[in-house]
Amino acid sequence: MALFVSVINVRTSRASLSLARKQEANRAPALTVHIYDALVYRVAGAAHRVVGVSLRVTNPRDGRNTVSEIDLETTYASVAGVLTTIRIPHNPGALTDLPMEVGPAFALTVPIDPHGAEPGWVFFRVEDKLLDWGKVEHHELVIKDSHEIRSSASIVLVRDLVDG
Repeated sequence: MALFVSVINVRTSRASLSLARKQEANRAPALTVHIYDALVYRVAGAAHRVVGVSLRVTNPRDGRNTVSEIDLETTYASVAGVLTTIRIPHNPGALTDLPMEVGPAFALTVPIDPHGAEPGWVFFRVEDKLLDWGKVEHHELVIKDSHEIRSSASIVLVRDLVDG
């Protein structure tokens, strides 16, 4: 009888330990970024373009988290064929360059509740001189949370809008 009770206790202890580990892992901070739309608007006569990205940031964990930083990492091939990546910070003021209404700008330091989500648009003002007149190879949206943990998503389809 004692052997039977011991076996039951060992199985119960293992199940409890497994559950405790899962709960602990679910308390670790993490954010996930989902991209819905992206556009590049070239302002006529200006030496810059505006990149806009519609996104939703989700918090799949049990604790609250905050988006502290959003960057656009653009990789381009220069005229000489050298691949270069530049990082451009989110600039909500670039929204004023767009000729159409696309939606609310995503504000930084947005708290995201446990198992919650926050949608919005992020905007980046990219000076032409930064791209060295090269060919853009890849865009990556990178978010950083209040715990300095990075999450990213590739921007695959970009609508190209030209003024004039």
